[in-house]
Parts: sequence; C-alpha cells; structure tokens
Amino acid sequence: MAQTLREFLREYAAGLPDDVIAGRVRCILSNKARTKLFIETEYDAPIPSDDLFAAETELASRLHLEALRLLCRYPAESFSAALLPDLFQVMRREVPMINGFLDNAELHLNGSVLEIGLANGGIDILEQVHFRELLAKAIHKMFNVTLTAEFVGGKTHISEDEQSEMQQNVIASLPPERYMLPEESVKADTPSFSAISSIEPDAKPVEIERPDKDSLTIIYKRLIKEKPITISSVLSKINGGMGGQANKYAIACEVFAKPESRVLKSGKTLLTFPVTDYTGSLLVKLFLSEDEMKDFPLDKCKKGASLLIYGTVGYDEYDRDMVIKPNAINSYTPDRRTDDAPVKRVELHLHTNMSAMDAVSSAEALCQRAHEWGHRAIAITDHGVVQAFPEAMNATAKWDDFRVIYGCEAYVVNDLEAVRIIDQPDPRSPQDEVIIFDVETTGLSHKLDRLTEIGAVKVRGLRIIDSFDTFVNPERDIPQNIQELTHITQDMVADAPKEQEAVEKFLAFCGDNPVLIAHNANFDTSFIREVFARHNMSHPFVTIDTVLISRAVLPELGRHKLDTIAKHLKLGKFEHHRAADDAYMLAKIYITLMERIIKEHDLQTLGDLNIALPTIDPKKLKSYHQIILAKNQTGIKNLYRLVSYSQLDYFYKKPLIPKSLLVKHHEGLIYGSACEAGELFSAIVEGKPDEELDKLAKFYDYLEIQ
Repeated sequence: MAQTLREFLREYAAGLPDDVIAGRVRCILSNKARTKLFIETEYDAPIPSDDLFAAETELASRLHLEALRLLCRYPAESFSAALLPDLFQVMRREVPMINGFLDNAELHLNGSVLEIGLANGGIDILEQVHFRELLAKAIHKMFNVTLTAEFVGGKTHISEDEQSEMQQNVIASLPPERYMLPEESVKADTPSFSAISSIEPDAKPVEIERPDKDSLTIIYKRLIKEKPITISSVLSKINGGMGGQANKYAIACEVFAKPESRVLKSGKTLLTFPVTDYTGSLLVKLFLSEDEMKDFPLDKCKKGASLLIYGTVGYDEYDRDMVIKPNAINSYTPDRRTDDAPVKRVELHLHTNMSAMDAVSSAEALCQRAHEWGHRAIAITDHGVVQAFPEAMNATAKWDDFRVIYGCEAYVVNDLEAVRIIDQPDPRSPQDEVIIFDVETTGLSHKLDRLTEIGAVKVRGLRIIDSFDTFVNPERDIPQNIQELTHITQDMVADAPKEQEAVEKFLAFCGDNPVLIAHNANFDTSFIREVFARHNMSHPFVTIDTVLISRAVLPELGRHKLDTIAKHLKLGKFEHHRAADDAYMLAKIYITLMERIIKEHDLQTLGDLNIALPTIDPKKLKSYHQIILAKNQTGIKNLYRLVSYSQLDYFYKKPLIPKSLLVKHHEGLIYGSACEAGELFSAIVEGKPDEELDKLAKFYDYLEIQ
C-alpha cells in the first residue's frame, strides 16, 4: 500500500493543505547534488495550482532544498477543459512565455481534439516551442488522457517587441529563486534532473571494465571496440567541461523497463527504453526503418538485459531529457556478484517489493540470489504483510538445500505497561505549583542539536502567576529551515546566554524539585537532561506529558498537536514554534483539561493521573518496529493471526500489533528487536536508564545489530 505524502514527510507535512498531503507517493527523483526533489504523487481529484505551488514552496523551505516539485497524477475521468487554465499555470514554469499568449484563450474539447483560440496571437511562437506537443504530453502524463491540440482562428504572428514584453511580464510573476529560467535549465540543470546520477559529488571515480570481447553479441550495427565510461561521468562531461554539447560515448548498462515503440509519420519506428549503470540513467532512442525494425532483436533489449551501447549522448528537446542515440548496440553476459565468505550468513531482516516504498526486488529474485550465493536460508520480513510468502514458497519448492524463514516486520505498540502521564508517583495536589515549559532547538536530536530558546509559565491554583523566557546561544549556526520555522535568527541568539547559564536561570525560576509539564515531554526534557550531562549539573524534577493527557481526555481528536488542541478547545490563536508563546498556550490547555479531569474523575493528587484517566486506545500509542519469525507450522498460524488482527482490528495509518497479543500468541514465534526504529534502540537513543533497557531487552528472543 503506497504511503501518503503525510506519512512520508511526517512532521514536515504539518500545516499543509490536507488535499495536497493526502496524495499517494509513486516515486521520488532528485538531482545529483540532492538540492532539488521531484515527488510523483497520485491524487483522486485535481489540486488547485495555487495550493500546489504554495505547498511546494513551503516544503522546499522546510527541507532546506533549492526546489521541490510535486508531479501530480490524476484519474482520467477527472479531466475536463475547465482544468486547463490551472494546467497552463503548471506548464509556464517550464516555458514562461506561454501564459501570456494563452490569456483569455477560448478552449473547447471536441472529442479527443482540444481546440485553442488565441486572443493575443502568437501561434507561430507557440509552434516554435512545440507547445501543442508539450500540452498533449502534459495531459497524458497528468491524467493518462490522449488527445491532440489544434489552434483555431486568432492572430498568428506578433512582433518581437510584443513577444519580449509578454515574456518578461510572465517571468517577473514567477516565484523568485525557486525555479531556473528555461534557457539556464537547458544548458546547465535539466540533464542532471532527468538523467539521475546517484554518485555523490566528492565520490571517487568509478572504473568500468569493458565486457569481455567473447561475450559480446551484435544486436545493432557493429561490434563495439570503444572503452565504456559511467553514465555519471558522461553527464559530468556534458554538464560541465563540454558546455552542454553532445558527444559520443560507450556505456555498459542494464535495461530497467520494457521497450516502447511507435510508428512515425515518416514510416520509421521510434524505439525507446531506459538504461542504467547504477551511477546514472539515460533514455535510449532509436529510429529504425521498416526493415531494420523487422530484423531488430527486441528480446535482447528486454527488462534486465545487459547492453554495451555506443552513441551520441545529449539533451533531447522533444523528450526534454538526456538521451543516447546509438550507433551500435551489443549485448553481453555480465559478471555475477558472488558471496565468497567461508561461512555464509543467514539474512534475518529482508524486504521484498510487497513492503510499500521500502523495496523493489521480488521474493523470487531475492531467494534465487541467496541460493546462488550458497546461503542455506533466508527470512522474508515485509512491513506488516505476508503477501510475499506464496511467491517465496513456489520459488524454492524444488531446493532441498534451502529454507525460507517466514516472518514479518511488525508495527508494535506497547500496551503491556500503563501509559505514564506523570513519570513518577507524586503526592502534590493539582492546585499546587507546576512549571509548564517549551524549548526551541536547532534540530530534533538532543545529542547533536542545541537549545535556542526556553519559555515557561508558572501555574498555581490552576492560574498563571509568572512567566520566563530566554534565548540560548547554541554556539553553532541555526539551519535556515529552522530559522524559517521558529523565526529565531542567528542575530537574536548571538548575545544570549550559553546553554549552561540559560538552563541555570530556568531552574532558578522553577525552584526545587519542580513538576515540569511539556507537550511531548520526552523531547523537551531530553534537551534539558543533555545539558545536565554536558556540564555535570543535577536538579531533580517530575515530568507530566500533556500529549498523553490529551489522548486520554480528548479521544475524539485524530491528532494531538498543540495548535490542533488549542483550536478544538477554542483557546485562541498564538505564534506556534516560539517557546514563550507555546508555553503560554500549553498552560491554558493544561488548566482547561485539568479542570475537566478534577470535575469528572475527582483527581486528588498529580500522581493519580496514571490511574484516574481512561485507558488510551492502543491505536493511538506510538508504534515501533519488531521482527517476528516463524519456527514451525504453529508459528505460521500465529503469525497469520497477528497480521489479521493488525489489519482488521488495530489498523490506524498502518497495521498495529499490541504487545499483549504478541505475548498471547508467542508459541512457535521468535521475536527480534529490529532496526533503529525498534523500541529498544529508540530507548537507548533517548537515554533511558539501564533498568528500563534491561526490561525492554528481555522481551525479545534475540537482539538485532545493524
């Protein structure tokens, strides 16, 4: 099941329009420098271009990218002529001049023909940039609808002055520094986008060995004698030292999609297929006569075929992509990778293409490779599903020396322990003094990042009586995306106290053994505790997490973010992502919820929070990864039970398995601690005490180290 943009981007999707982040991610591309990102996304209905552009701009800012583009795909039935003005807005980012010509144009959809009547003229200019072809291609890519565009009536020619003025007006209206102009893009950037390179800029050159001459088979023209180089090297030469000029190169590559062909008006056949050498990718374009096409061995160019191609590599204006036009093509048998370890391993954590957005290889291909390498077994552990089992079973049915270990990487929630809203017993009354605080930081890691602001309010008798706020000098640069999120700049913290002094001032405001209340308290207190560790400080405190209070008291909310709760309780607007404002709003939320808890549950002490409130729905608990392996037939049946429960009874954004069910159905199963997203690893990163780590570790039958 494909991830949505919301699931893929997680916290970076916060606050974006729901219809935009509801899109399902199909694939992701980037330029070589990883500064620009393209996300192909599927939607059930068209998204207004204004919403789309705003989301792209905001995401580019949050991810600290030069640019981000959402490549939208819609159902064919959603297409209509009324959507064309929005489509023109999308297209003008590639060809800025078109929007001026298309202002007030009359658009009529006559069957599979789109009739365009220009009010401002310029048919000759639009024909020069192949606008009709570009429009048809854009509609087909976006809606999978095939049609042709025709100009009808209207003024054909405009003067150079009119064209220049119109183009400059449109260019001036484009977002600044977000996208390059087409002229620059063609000369410098576009090839790097479409012919994706996977080599880092500072990586050592990859040496390509020429395929053995005896293994070459001519499938087009002649035997290739030229030495091949990597596709990334070809692109570097074209984009850099050669000024974008095409030249001839030899590349050793693999076909990664089925070839496509179509007959042109000239009678020739255009044959295309994409190839990669895993440093980059290119599109192969061949123009073949009728006789050449008849004799061409298409079966030698099928998906997975290894080819040596010699031809001209350059930017193709029609496809707007880097292509290679072959002068010769040879097929060859590549050297197979081998496992030469004297003692073979058994892979116990493996995803097939049944794991959404996590793998591309089939169970059959993975089992085949493991068997070729001399492995005795392999585990299949897809995310939350078991759909690869039949394929793995059939692929290995005739191998007596190989075994499939059937398993799953589950999403597990810990419902065995009561959720601790307050982290330790405390006899203080709800009317006693508490400190509600929030921090802003340079990033999400308490180990790697630093504080930039601490804001707090003091509450006594469920009334705000005092406040505290200080910037913190992080003694490092604040990332640009963090500055834009928090509006805290480098200048604002330059003269602020450093972390030790700032935290000491905060603790002086809090007093002895305070009750510290925060929203997602583990995050905020982890930064305070890390300052303690770095500066040999000590100050005991009790912690209350308002996220958990909200989940218990407001189960009707789907999300329990600070601004979501404030809106639900009608507490007014505030400047989110500033510590002082967040702390003040959190105090209002805490007071409102505590008044409700005291009235409905007769709460006497803060320590009673863990037992007085309703049990939190397991589906709302944080999930962790865990490996489940079946030892025998009983284990297989229990694994199927667990997966069925997760899909039918505990599905919330993803299939969840409560730990209580793992205990109940443990027979025949082996439990592993999984990867960095596992509960044990996460607890280690969070700095949990050794006693808690030991308790977590004892739940598993083996610990996984990656």
